[in-house]
Amino acid sequence: MRGELVYPRGDYGPNNPGNYIGLAIHHSVYSTPLSTKEAALRIHQSHLGQGWSGYGYNFQGSETDNKIAYVGSIKTQRAHVYGRNHLLIGLCLDGDYSVRKPPGVLVQRIIRFVVEFQAWLGKPFVVDGHRGWALPSHPTLCPGNGWYENGVLILF
Repeated sequence: MRGELVYPRGDYGPNNPGNYIGLAIHHSVYSTPLSTKEAALRIHQSHLGQGWSGYGYNFQGSETDNKIAYVGSIKTQRAHVYGRNHLLIGLCLDGDYSVRKPPGVLVQRIIRFVVEFQAWLGKPFVVDGHRGWALPSHPTLCPGNGWYENGVLILF
């Protein structure tokens, strides 16, 4: 995995990266396209405004610049899937995919990211949308219907 922590982030307490079993994909639901950095900073401010410790994901991506940035340390538990944060890496993608499908270039970038991150972590893990990881008591439509075909995340 390349990169460094590049944007303001919150501290949610320690976590052991060996505990991770999967990656949860999220969407920002922002209708106006933002760069990866702009999206991360906007989400960070939004999370602070909700009384959280800051940016709740580990990675931020954007179709605007086709980048994925390491924003929230994998050595700290983040805040993105209630009750499962200690088990999951969080990747938030800028945009609203409630209906619209993500562009193919972004899908390919995420696939490359998953392969690279699994190699860095030294083990495979399951990839699903936030809704696939959500506990029954906390259902969600995130990362939007655009990421699914016949109930399956389109990365597969």
